Amino acid sequence: MKCKDKTGSRKPKRDKLATVRSPLAAVNPNTSPAQKLPQLNGVSKAAEQAFSIWMKQTFGTEDRELQSQLLCQATSIVPDFAGREVKTMDHVAAALHGIGPRDALEGLLAVQIVAVHTLAMECMGRAASIEQTDLGVEVNINRATKLMRTFANQTEALGRYRGKGEQKMTVEHVHVYQGGQAIVGQVSQKNIGQISQENTQIKRTPVSDDEHK
Repeated sequence: MKCKDKTGSRKPKRDKLATVRSPLAAVNPNTSPAQKLPQLNGVSKAAEQAFSIWMKQTFGTEDRELQSQLLCQATSIVPDFAGREVKTMDHVAAALHGIGPRDALEGLLAVQIVAVHTLAMECMGRAASIEQTDLGVEVNINRATKLMRTFANQTEALGRYRGKGEQKMTVEHVHVYQGGQAIVGQVSQKNIGQISQENTQIKRTPVSDDEHK
């Protein structure tokens, strides 16, 4: 798949409410996505391996085509991409690497998270413009609010996916009454069986006459 060059003969006029998609001016549409990534020519095996590991940690996949496509998708959302291609790719890649996707699905979700954050900040910036109208402020703040709500849902979805549905229970208060026993540490089915057996043995322990006295 290729990053489409959306540069036209006319430049669209950008008003205070419009969202104009920035063209990928520096990307040659005739090149494949894999060729858009840095080429490792004349580097050592160790450096190449380190770079591959870094890319895997950034995009969650070792597939070069998918890595390039995800980078194109994330950078094309940035409004001032044209003319700042290298810097944009650097900070977008740093954001994705910070999320640390562990597989391709997390890589897709990480790109969505970065894209939504970028658009939310763009809307907030428009709302804060001195020349912005009251209507423009309200519209852009509403857009930003929806995007930030989506951002929160995405991060929550990423956390649930990484947890794989595991449920954790936190005990804040433990009350131990006289004659009771408290368990500190991990409790498994085997431990529960042992504890039940020990409690049964304690209950069945005969009491001597001396103890009665």
